[in-house]
Amino acid sequence: MGRKNRKHVRSEANQSSKLFRKAVDHLLNICEVSSVANESKLWEDHLEIHRTVAEIRSMETGFAASNREQNFPAFIAWMRGQGINLDKVTVGQFETGGWGVKAAHPIKESELWLSVPRKVMLTEDTAMSSEIGDFLARDSVTRIMPNVAMALHLLDQRLDQKSFWKPYLDVLPSEYDTVLYFSPEEFQHLKGSVCFKESLKQFRVISRQYARFWTVLNGKDDLKTLRLKKGFTFDNYRWAVSTVMTRQNTIPGSDGRNTCALIPFWDMCNHEMGTLSTDFDLEKDSVKCYALRQFDADQQVFIFYGPRSNSEFFLHNAFVSPGNIYDYVNINLGISKNDPFCCKKCSLLKKANISGTDVFRVTMGPKPISDRLWAFSRVFSMTEDELNWWSLNEDAHPGSLLKSHLDSTDMSLAIQEKAQNFLLVRLSLLLTAYPTTTQEDESLLNDVNTNNKQRMAIKLRMEERKILMASADYLKQS
Repeated sequence: MGRKNRKHVRSEANQSSKLFRKAVDHLLNICEVSSVANESKLWEDHLEIHRTVAEIRSMETGFAASNREQNFPAFIAWMRGQGINLDKVTVGQFETGGWGVKAAHPIKESELWLSVPRKVMLTEDTAMSSEIGDFLARDSVTRIMPNVAMALHLLDQRLDQKSFWKPYLDVLPSEYDTVLYFSPEEFQHLKGSVCFKESLKQFRVISRQYARFWTVLNGKDDLKTLRLKKGFTFDNYRWAVSTVMTRQNTIPGSDGRNTCALIPFWDMCNHEMGTLSTDFDLEKDSVKCYALRQFDADQQVFIFYGPRSNSEFFLHNAFVSPGNIYDYVNINLGISKNDPFCCKKCSLLKKANISGTDVFRVTMGPKPISDRLWAFSRVFSMTEDELNWWSLNEDAHPGSLLKSHLDSTDMSLAIQEKAQNFLLVRLSLLLTAYPTTTQEDESLLNDVNTNNKQRMAIKLRMEERKILMASADYLKQS
């Protein structure tokens, strides 16, 4: 290659590097100034964030997709080589949940079917003893956010072709259905959902983390030789974050406090309603999993992830569980500073241990309106005379506001009626925010062109709508 051609190539490379850094700087800036209060502004900012991320991704190269099915035999052999007994189970692909754990033989309820020792887990301890341990210990974010440290540790190990955990890393999904993989069109299916803003915030936070870590890794000479710096791309980082977010668990750490951990094989179990059946054996230093029910040979073996709402499952595990008995919808309520009785209302709420701006739950079941929500609604609806009576009268006990039903006095009945109407209006506003009806959602679920991420968002809003409608019916019949 001639001297002029080499000079031309260097010039193009420098120009490309400048464009890339400019895009990263812009991403960091828009994520830092992005509004979190106004939903329309949050959406407007998200579109710019997503556009900038797409520009960055076009200039990066992430991991190539791996063949999970082809890599499972090596993974199983690695597990057995570490002394782990897998005689009762294997891996399988299922219509529900995709890849999961399959019973090789019948397993009785409460029977121990898996024991995984700490030595094969990726933990905060293994992160701190790794090549990037010093960086994680010094960084202001990873010092206080162990889940972020775990994501960087996982990514670093994925970049190491000689990693002890390579057989495990090779069978992890190549991508996920977390909101970090949602397109703007897929995000549209969340509009109306209480998860819409939280999902946009999650995408913004991870985009900001990516821009920040890229800037840090490329700005210090002592970090330039790290594997992590050479393989740190947006696609690789969102993969690592999604892996940790959907698969992490908590175990006792070496210092006695709880620590984050990725537990090979056990983390392939999909969720089913039931009871918690996993424990940590301190003497054996192992996670032990017992069958939550009987499983026949070739059946998928499930575990119970815990009493979480569908919003939590959606945001952190990338699925929705229809009929979830632990499901609830969060409602954000607050006393306006422009309310002439704002101080009196906040003072009375404080006596009942409720903030003037708070988050309340409506749930499925016979009592969808919590005592705290009743109390807030009553205080919110009070006149000045009613506030004075509840605040100053010796016979008034703020704790009584937490009762499902107030005593049958004229004042109490009036307050209860206003509180009930206030809640009905709030529920009605939440229901009208959904852009589709239940029938339209069912039609979308039956449409073969609806992808998995869209289905998940549609199922989420359908489950939310069920709770809100059931709560409204409860109030009307009260």
